This record gives sequence, C-alpha cells and structure tokens, in this order.
Amino acid sequence: MMRRPIGARRAGQIWSSDLAVSSVIFVGVCLLASTIITQIVRDDQFADVRGQASVLAELLVREGYPAHWTADDIIKVGIASEHRMSPRKLQELALLDNATLRRAARVRDDFYIYISDDHNITIPIAGSCGIGDLVVASISNTTLLDAAAIVGPSSPVADSVAALAPRIPLESNQSHEVLILEGLVFNASSASTAATLLDMIARRGITIFIIGDPGASVLGVRTNATPVDNITLVGGTGGRIVFPSSGVVSVSGTMDTIDTPDAEAVTHYSTIAIASSGKAAYATWLFHDSRVWYFASSDGILDDGTAVIDHLSNATRSVINASSPSCSPPSFPDAEQMVLYTRAMPYRGEIVYVNAAVWRSR
Repeated sequence: MMRRPIGARRAGQIWSSDLAVSSVIFVGVCLLASTIITQIVRDDQFADVRGQASVLAELLVREGYPAHWTADDIIKVGIASEHRMSPRKLQELALLDNATLRRAARVRDDFYIYISDDHNITIPIAGSCGIGDLVVASISNTTLLDAAAIVGPSSPVADSVAALAPRIPLESNQSHEVLILEGLVFNASSASTAATLLDMIARRGITIFIIGDPGASVLGVRTNATPVDNITLVGGTGGRIVFPSSGVVSVSGTMDTIDTPDAEAVTHYSTIAIASSGKAAYATWLFHDSRVWYFASSDGILDDGTAVIDHLSNATRSVINASSPSCSPPSFPDAEQMVLYTRAMPYRGEIVYVNAAVWRSR
C-alpha cells in the first residue's frame, strides 16, 4: 500500500484552515458591507425627510406664490404678509385639501404644521390645532379679546382722523386684537388719512368693528343702511350679512353669497345686534388680514346709543367674548425618521413659532 506523503497531508490541512478563515472574513465583509449600505440608505432617507421639513419651514415663513394666494390659485405655500404672519393666509391654508397642500408645500411624506407661542402653547389655525397628517384633540373655551381703542359717537373723528393714531398702539403694544369704531364719519378730506391708518391696522390682523355708516369706502365697504337687506360689500372676501332672527341673507355685488345660517356667528354675536323687530343686522368680511364687522339697523337702534353701542362702549377699554379651541401638544407617531423645524415670525406685536414636522413611517 502506498502512503500519502506527510507533507501532502499538512498541505491539505493548511488549505482547509485557509478556507475556513477566508469564509469567516468573507461573511464578515458581507455583514459589514450590508450594515454600511443599510446605514447609507437610512442616512439618505433621513436627509430626504430633513430636506422636506426644511423646505416646508422655509416656505411657510415666506409670502408664497402668488403673493396674495388663495385656496383656489395657490402654487407655492407661504403664510407671511408684509413680513408678518397673515391670519387670512392661515384660513386659506386650512381650506386646502391634502393633495393640494402637499404639492404647494413640496412635501411627499407625512407632515404636520402648527403654531405655538413662547410658552409652547398651540395657537389654533382657523379653529383647528394644526394642519396635516395628525389629529390633535381640541377643547372649546372662551377667549377675551382686548379692545385697543373705542371712538364714541360723542366725539366723531370727522376731519381729525389723525387724532385716532395715538389711541391705537401700532408699534408699542400689539397684544390688542380689536379696534372698535363707533359713529365714525369720514368725509372727502379725511378719507385718505383714514384709509392709510386703517390699512396699517388691517394688515396687522387686528379685528375691526364698525358701528354706523362710515360714509366713505375706507375699509372697502359701501353701505345703504335703509333697508339693511341692501348692503353691498366690496374689496374683501367671505362677506355675508346676518340677521340674528332669520339667519343669512344674500349679499349683492362681487362677494360670495352664503345661503345657510352662520351658526357660530349668530350664536356668539346675536346679543350684540338683536332688536325686537328683527331688523338689526351685521355684515362681516375680510379686509387684508383683518376680520371686519359692520353693524346696521333700519330702526336706528345704533344711532341712539342703545344695543351695540351700550354693549361695547362701557369703557375706553373693553372685552368681547369669542370662542376658540384649546389645543393639547401634538403627539407624533413612532416613525423611522422624523424632523421638526421651527421658525419664528412676528404676529400682532409678539413672536410666534411656526412648527413644521415631517416623518416617514416604519
């Protein structure tokens, strides 16, 4: 019998050992490569989500396109106007369907937009706690709106509209949200000054109440108070006339007509404009970023110092009740990648924070 040389056996053992070591190294390299590739993919996915959140946040604090966009013609989202957050654009934002908003916001993954203050308290957007792919519960409560200035019928502005300016905290204090003008009379010589002043106020989003016919179209409104069912609104959006006793009537002119009762407005403001004959009415519309309320009556209840005037004119400073939701902080899902960007914006003399979150589910 022939025996295999000892050297040959040793060479076979060495070859087997090399194969085992090589296999271990190969498997290790494959595992390492897989880990690296997986990490690269995750990094790329995170960078993509982060890029979407960054773009969304940057777009929101700009004007958008067109500059005065609405829900019907939006191309690029943005909630700023005159370098401030625009309440009108926030309302339009809430009207967008999810597909349109995604396209205008350049977002592909899940997202959520909400506004907060210095105390991390959420500021509602058009009655909702936020906008996007997240549902945040809200609880109704009552907010007091502080009236910034009231001009009584005993001291009409007439030619001295400029005298109103010191009573309106345009720069020093923007926490006031309501301007009330009573018995205001603008003639031809004062209309231009009034238009400039009230335009500044309107662009800041301060709510404006007008009681009695101002006599000039300084706020984009022409009125014919007798009868009150013939009031024409121009230069605004979302106009309507409300009779507390009978719901909503048609608005003539270029305004959108709302044929169904505005339950919220009637509920919260009917005690202000009610009359025994039911002929008291108010109209409301948007002018720039302000909500304007106009009160009228064919019975003269606004001319003799009763009803609306009594309700609003008890002091130089007053408060008005308005309903608003109270929002809990958002609770985001357990996502594989998530990025939240925050941008500061001025709003009514304060700094608020626009929060844009984007995430990719597991």
